[in-house]
Amino acid sequence: MIYNFKKPILFKYNIFKDDRGNFAELFNQKRYKYLEKIKFKQINVVNSKKNVLRGMHFQIKRPIGYLLSILDGKIIDVSIDLRQKSQYFKKTYKYELNRGDQLFIPPGFGHGYFCKSKNSTVTYFCTETYDPKDENGFNYNDPIIQNLWPKQLFLIKKRDSLFKLLNDIKLSKLPRL
Repeated sequence: MIYNFKKPILFKYNIFKDDRGNFAELFNQKRYKYLEKIKFKQINVVNSKKNVLRGMHFQIKRPIGYLLSILDGKIIDVSIDLRQKSQYFKKTYKYELNRGDQLFIPPGFGHGYFCKSKNSTVTYFCTETYDPKDENGFNYNDPIIQNLWPKQLFLIKKRDSLFKLLNDIKLSKLPRL
């Protein structure tokens, strides 16, 4: 499937509240006309503690697009266009997202986020299934994105901190689209 998105797309989902609690419709294909041809193959839920940084990740052979929904908390989301033939190759995007926000990140983008609140809960509707053998990433502290993160210490998975800088990754190791 060809994805012709220039950049991530920001949405809001509706939260309906009453005296019993609340209800949210995370996805309705009729409402999301930009995404009408997209088929989601996997849904994930991630809980993070304050100062956790997740990323920067991508898949090479089967790039994944994500529809992120912030169910609770606040995050800073950073993505970068890694599609070599894109006129926006290596362009970065930063969004501060709260409960009720959604962000569609097209396949072929590197992606990560930082938990700004005490906790956050994020769902990922994925256009492909996760394949640990196909996963790759680049260092969260790369000069191309380091100024997009808050200036503080992060809780980060050791593997993520050992990824190479983006300019040190061979083009053949970037997403294929």
